[in-house]
Amino acid sequence: RRRAALSCGAAMVDCIDLVEYVSPEQSFCLNEAKDHTYRGCLLAEQRIDPKAFLQSDCDEELLIHVAFSQNVRVTGLQIQGPGDKGPSKLKIFANKESLDFDSAKSEKPTQELTLRPDDVSAGNRFNLLTARYKNVYALTILVEGNFGEEEETVINSLAVWGSVIEIKTVDLRTRGYVPKWESDKGCDDYDKGR
Repeated sequence: RRRAALSCGAAMVDCIDLVEYVSPEQSFCLNEAKDHTYRGCLLAEQRIDPKAFLQSDCDEELLIHVAFSQNVRVTGLQIQGPGDKGPSKLKIFANKESLDFDSAKSEKPTQELTLRPDDVSAGNRFNLLTARYKNVYALTILVEGNFGEEEETVINSLAVWGSVIEIKTVDLRTRGYVPKWESDKGCDDYDKGR
């Protein structure tokens, strides 16, 4: 796994490429070319293949839905694409499952990003407003256009950076809570309905 330390205000957060937590079966992309689907830019084994990339089909727009296998805290996106056909503007939505192009254009996004051609060509990371992405199970990204105003948008690599939210169980008894059935009667009595 690739790791990096990202400064998030005063705290340092240990961030990883969340690729192993992406659920390919639940992820999808609207307006992707048949031969160049979202898997080409999103999945680890295909990101390093120069022949694998995501390309739009009918026009420059893409709607990418990235589902995670467990909840994550998202801190940034790393996008790499060609200078002329790389994405220029993104609308990002956290935990929105049923967006189509019309609703993504009309709804208020969690965040909007305007990208620079040099950053996209270099595959630089774009930090997100982490307070808005504390407990994420899905990201939907609307790509509205590309730098060269071409008919096709191309994304060679898309990485979501952040951390996994650990699920912790709490034993309430350590905080003084005793379930009623334990305080009134024993387990055997409870099971027998006494």
